[in-house]
Amino acid sequence: MLMETNTITYLARFIYRIRYKLFLGSIITCLLTIYFTRFLPKTYTVSTSIYTGIVSGGSINAETSMNWNETNNAFENIIQLIRSKKTLEQVSLHLLAQDLTYGNPTEDTRYISAENYRDLLKYTKDLAPLVHRDSVERTFQNLNRYLQDSPDNLIYRILSSDRPFYSFQALNKIAARRLGTSDMLEIVYESRDPGITYNTIKLLLEELLKRYESIRFGASHDVIKYFEEQIKSIRKRLQNQEDSLMYFSTQNRIINYSDQTKHLAELNKDYENRYQEILLTYTGSLNLLQKLEKQLDIKTLLIKENESFIKTLDEISSLNSKITELETFSTTSGEVNTELLEYKRQLKAAEEKIAQTSINMDIYKYTKEGLQVENMVQEWLQAFVQNKKAEAEVKTMQQLRNKIDEEILRFSPLGPSLNRQEREISISEETYKELLHGLSLARLKQKNIEVTSTTLDITVSPTYPIFPNANKRLLYIIAAFVGSFIFIMGFYLLIELLDKTLRDAERTEHFSKGKVLGVFPDKGSLKYRGFNRVCQRQVIQNTCNSLQDLLIKDKINIFNFTSIDPKQGKSYIINEIKEHWESLGFKVKSISYGQDFSTNSPDYIYTTSILNITSIQEKIDILLVEYPDLKNCQLPANLLTEATANLIIIDANQAWKNCDQYAFNQLTAKIKDSRLFLYLNKAEREAVEEYIGQLPPYTLGRKLVYKLFHFELSGRTSLE
Repeated sequence: MLMETNTITYLARFIYRIRYKLFLGSIITCLLTIYFTRFLPKTYTVSTSIYTGIVSGGSINAETSMNWNETNNAFENIIQLIRSKKTLEQVSLHLLAQDLTYGNPTEDTRYISAENYRDLLKYTKDLAPLVHRDSVERTFQNLNRYLQDSPDNLIYRILSSDRPFYSFQALNKIAARRLGTSDMLEIVYESRDPGITYNTIKLLLEELLKRYESIRFGASHDVIKYFEEQIKSIRKRLQNQEDSLMYFSTQNRIINYSDQTKHLAELNKDYENRYQEILLTYTGSLNLLQKLEKQLDIKTLLIKENESFIKTLDEISSLNSKITELETFSTTSGEVNTELLEYKRQLKAAEEKIAQTSINMDIYKYTKEGLQVENMVQEWLQAFVQNKKAEAEVKTMQQLRNKIDEEILRFSPLGPSLNRQEREISISEETYKELLHGLSLARLKQKNIEVTSTTLDITVSPTYPIFPNANKRLLYIIAAFVGSFIFIMGFYLLIELLDKTLRDAERTEHFSKGKVLGVFPDKGSLKYRGFNRVCQRQVIQNTCNSLQDLLIKDKINIFNFTSIDPKQGKSYIINEIKEHWESLGFKVKSISYGQDFSTNSPDYIYTTSILNITSIQEKIDILLVEYPDLKNCQLPANLLTEATANLIIIDANQAWKNCDQYAFNQLTAKIKDSRLFLYLNKAEREAVEEYIGQLPPYTLGRKLVYKLFHFELSGRTSLE
C-alpha cells in the first residue's frame, strides 16, 4: 500500500520555499551564540560515592527484611537530609569561615581562588571582626553565633540571596542520586572555583555523617540514657528501702519474722501445756506435804534443830528454779548444755545431803501415834522437795508467761510494718527488673541499627579538580542552531496556516471553490532572468492548449478577461495569448474597455453581444476582450454567457478576501452554463512547475530537486 504523500510533499515544498530565511536565520543565531559564548566561565566538578548498606546490610534478626518502599524511603531520607536547610546552612557557614580564614587576594589557594576571594571581601566587610586568621573553628563559631533569622543579618542575607557558592540557591545545585539498584549513593557538585567545589563536597560529607548518625542513633541513645537514669534512681531507692528494712529488723531483733512468730506461737502452746502439768504437780505435792506435816508436826522441829537442813532446802528450791528456767527457754537441740548439767549435779548433791541429814536425826524415830518416823520423814522429805521444785517451776512459768506476753505484744505490731516495707521492696524490685529488660531491648535495637545500615562509608573520596570541565560552547551553538531552526520553521508554519495568500493553484481552488485554468510566472530572480521569456511562452502554450478544445470553427470565439482588483496584468497575458494563437495561424483580435467600447453607457448594460457595441468589420476566429475589474464595473450577463470562456486574472501574491469571494459568487451566478476560470498571475516558479511541469533550465541539480519534491526516487536522471 502506497503511503499518502500529499502532506509530506507540502511540507517539503514549504521548507524549500523558506529555505533562505530558515538557514540564514539559523546561521545568524549561531554567529551570535559564538560571539556571546566566547568568554564562558570554566567549571569544575567533584563527585563522591557513599555506601549505605540499606539493601544488603545485615541484621541481628534474620527474619527482618526491607521491602521496595522501605528501601526507597531510606534512600530518599538520606537525599533529603543532604538537601535539608540545616545541613546546607552548616556547610555554608563552614565554607564561608574556611574561605575567610585561608583566602588570599593575590594568589589562589586550595580553598578559594584569588578572584573569588576578592569578590567575597566586597560584600563581607562587616564580618571582618569575626574572622580569626589562625583558627577556622573559632571563625565558624563566631559566624554561627552571629547568624540570626533576620533580614538585617548579613549572613542570613547571603544564605537567602542568589550569590554563588554560599547561598541556598547555589548549594541546591548539589546533586544526589542512587546508583541503579545498588547500595551506592553518588553526590556531584559543579561550580566555577576548584577549591570551593572540592571543599563544599568535603564539608557536606562531614556534616552528613554527623547529622545522619545523630538522627539515626539519637533516639536510641535517648532511650538508653532514660533507662540508665531510671535504673540508677530505682537502684538507689531499693538500696534505701533494704537498708531501712535491715535497720528495722535489727532494732526489733527480727531474723525471720515468720519463723519467729511461728516459734513464739508454739512456745506459747507448749507453755500452756507444761504450766498445767506443773500446776497439778505443785497442788498435789502441796496437799501431800500438808498431810504429812500434820501427822508429824516435824517441820518446826527441823527448822529449830538444823539450820543447814533449811539452807539445803532453799538451795534445792533455787536450783530447781534455775533448772526449770533453763529447760524452758533452751532452743538448742542436739547440743549438751553444760550449765544445766552443772545445776542438776548440784541439785542431786543437795538432795543427797538432805537425805543424809534426815538419817542422822535419830531422836525423832516415832510419831505420837507410834508410827515410825524415819519412813515418814523420808516421805515428807520427798514431798517437800517435790513441792519446792513445783513451786519454783510455777514461779518460773509465771515469769515465762510475762516474757511470752511481752514478746507477743512486741511482735504483733511489727508484722504490718514489715509487710509494708517488704511490699515496697518487691515493687521496686519488679520495676528494677522491667527497667533492666527495657534497657536490654534498647541496646539490642541500637545494635541492630548499627548492623543494618547505618553507618555511611565513603567508598570514593572527593578529589581536588585540577582541570576544568569540557567547554559546553559547541553544545550551546548546536542548541542555538537547532532552536532557531525550529523556531523559524514554526513561525512560518504558523503564518502558513493562517495565511490566505493564493500563491498556487491548489490554494486558490481551496479558498475560492473555483477552477484554475493556468498559472503565469513572475519575473523571477536574476538567476533565471534569461529563461523568463521561454518560461512565459511555455505557460502561454499550456494555457492555449487548455482553451483550444473550447474553440468552435466558423464562429467568433469570444474570450473575456477580467479581474477582481485593478492592475492584475490582464493586457500582458492577452497579448501573449494573441501572439501564440496568431503564430498558429488563427485570426485573433483583442479589444479593451475604454478604447474599443465604453462601459459607462446604457448600450453596454443592455447589449446582448459585445459585437453590437464594437466596430469589428473583419472576419476573425478569436476575439480577446479585456473588461475592467469587477470592483469598479460588473459585467452584463449577456456578455458573459455569449463567451466561449471567461477568465478572471488574479495576482498570486494577494490574499483571497471575503469581498473577493462575494464578487466571484456574483459572477458565477450570472454565467450559468458558461465556463468561468481563474488564472493566476505573478506566481513563483515552483507554483508554475506544480501546474505545468518543470521549467527551464534543465540542469542535473534542478532535475534532482524536482524529482525529490515529487518523490521520483527510483527513476534515472539525465541531462537529455
